[in-house]
Amino acid sequence: LNSSQRARRRLSNNSRVSEVENDQINDDLEEKDAGIESLKAKTEEQGQTMESLKTELKDIRTKSREESEAALNLLESLQQDLRSIVDGLNEKDHMVTTLTELLKVRKSNEEALMVELHALRNDEH
Repeated sequence: LNSSQRARRRLSNNSRVSEVENDQINDDLEEKDAGIESLKAKTEEQGQTMESLKTELKDIRTKSREESEAALNLLESLQQDLRSIVDGLNEKDHMVTTLTELLKVRKSNEEALMVELHALRNDEH
């Protein structure tokens, strides 16, 4: 073979090798592009999930705060009710003490009247 035929053959072989390499490089690039697109989609999905979780956490905190405030209000109301009950019981206790003292005085007065009545009866006889 003469040198020009050998040069053509080399060019042809190099061209085929170059096409195969280009095809492989293109396939690799397409694969990497697909991987990048997949990562972008996953990243976007995770971002949406993160936003959703943030919103859910905010809602939970708000609900928790509202429930805590409601529980605190209920406790304060119950404290006021208990104070009223204790005040009422103290008032009733005071009344019972007063009535007990009045009954003692009455009994003492009745006993004194009975003694006087006996004395009067004895004086009549």
